[in-house]
Amino acid sequence: MRGDNMYVENAFFVSWQDTLLSYYGTNQVFSNCYVFGDVDFIWGYGRAIFQNSEFHVGNRPKRMNGTDNAWQGFVVANGATPTNVNRINSWFWLYNSTITADDNTVVCKFHE
Repeated sequence: MRGDNMYVENAFFVSWQDTLLSYYGTNQVFSNCYVFGDVDFIWGYGRAIFQNSEFHVGNRPKRMNGTDNAWQGFVVANGATPTNVNRINSWFWLYNSTITADDNTVVCKFHE
């Protein structure tokens, strides 16, 4: 998503990694949405509010190299600064939303 004053409602976003990119912009609102992923699946440099939404962490069967090593990442990954965006003004807010996970998936760490 790229732009200002955007409103998305009742949408499903499904992928393993980098599911939803809030590239840049302000006043991006996602309401009653479902977002599925397993590694850094909401990411970017924008300012977005996710309200009344569900974020589901999937348990990917195997890594791309065929090993069973666990993936590590974050539900929300606010990225490094591209040349045209001020990271200080970039944020994601999960309001009145839930984080769920597949069986045998550990979801336990917050990063600031």
